[in-house]
This record gives sequence, structure tokens and C-alpha cells, in this order.
Amino acid sequence: MKKERRKKKIIAVMAAIMILLMTVVGIWICRNKQEGMITDLRIRTADAMEHVNLSYYDEREQGQIKALINKYLQDLDACVAKSEIQELFSDFREDLGKIVTSEDKLSAVKKGALEEIRECDLSRYDKDGKKTICVLIEKYCAKVESATSSDSIRKIVKRFKTVVAGVQTKAQKEAEEEKKKQEKMKQEEENMNKPAAKPSKSIAEKYVGRSVSQLINAIGYPSSTSYAPSCLGEGEDGVWRYSGFTVYTYKEGNKEIVQSVQ
Repeated sequence: MKKERRKKKIIAVMAAIMILLMTVVGIWICRNKQEGMITDLRIRTADAMEHVNLSYYDEREQGQIKALINKYLQDLDACVAKSEIQELFSDFREDLGKIVTSEDKLSAVKKGALEEIRECDLSRYDKDGKKTICVLIEKYCAKVESATSSDSIRKIVKRFKTVVAGVQTKAQKEAEEEKKKQEKMKQEEENMNKPAAKPSKSIAEKYVGRSVSQLINAIGYPSSTSYAPSCLGEGEDGVWRYSGFTVYTYKEGNKEIVQSVQ
């Protein structure tokens, strides 16, 4: 009876030892498997970092990327968990994306230049001015598209602004027309206030083919005038008599031209 109990006790102890041993072995296998997976993930992550395609970048940018790779490879060696490696690789990709290629930089400069050129305010110009500006916009946008450097693009935009500044706006044209109008009025006022020259045949002869108003400004009004139907057209022939000479005119509608002086 005692032997039977002892035997059962030994069997129970051995079973407990076996269970404990199997548990320890299982933990060891899982740990080794997990470490193997982490090691494999670390290797694949390092390989992905080291094989970044550098052909899209210039020499300076390639140097920046190589320094970035070395930094993250050092940090990768310190990672002991899958989540740490994944987070590290995510940070690496984010920092890599911040390094812009020369081509991307040029594209960004082109985009900004095209927007700046096309934003020219056409409402400031009249019909002819708008037509001129549209032609300039098309011309300089084509130059920007074909440019190969940021410096050349900036020069193109600067030149465009200079050329556009030479196109008169509606306000400038109106101001110029008003200025001419004022100058003309001033000149006419001066002519009216200016004492007429003493009537002479030689002065009158200079106004043949010109309006009689210009003749009056030069030598004053005649002592007498007379008109008769003209053989030259539907108007009238005029005879203006001055002291010592006569001026012959042709009048039709509101126009009267000096024809001859005798």
C-alpha cells in the first residue's frame, strides 16, 4: 500500500517537472523566435534605408540623404521591439520626404512664376491694352516653361514686369488725354490773348491750305468778307479783304480753308 502511494507521488512529481520543463522550453523557443523576427525586421529595415534611390537628387542632396541614413542605422541597432523599428522607419521616411530634389524645386519655382505672371490685373487696361497684356502673358509663360534654372526664371518674371509696366493703363491713358486737352486749351487761350501780327500778304500766304481760324490767330479778322456759291463743290467761295491784299477761301459745312492770297 505504501509502495503504491510512493509510486503515485513520484509519478506526480515527474509530471510536474515535465510540465515545467515544457513551459520553459516553450518560452525559450518563443523568445528565440521573436528575437529572430526582430532581427529579420531590423535587417530588412536597414536594407530599405541603404537602398534609397539617389538618382533623383543632386550631389548636395545625396550627401544629406547619406548622413540621414547613417544616423537612422545607428538608431536602428538600439531598437529591441518591433514597434520601435516600425516607428523608426516611419520617422526616416518622413525626414527623407523633407529633402526636396532639384527637379521638384525647379517645378515649384516655375509654378510660382506662372501664377505670378497669370495674376496680372487685366481690369486696369482698355481693350487694346488687354490684348497686348494677354500676348505678353502667353509669351513669358512659354519662356518660364522652357527655363532650366531658378535664376533664369526669376529674370524672366522681372523682365515681364518691366515690359508690362510700359503698357499704358486706362487711368494713364485718360490722364495723358486730359493733359493734352489742358495743353491744347492753354495754347488756344494764349493764342486768343496774343496780339495778332500786323496783316501782311507774306504771312497770309503761309496759311494757304490751312483753316481760316489759324489765319485769324496769326493776322486777325479781315476788314470785310463776302460769299458766293462755289464752282468747286457744294460749298461757298469766300473773299476776305485785308488792307493791301485779299484772301480767297472755300467754305463747306463747318470747315473753311484758305485757297489763295492775292
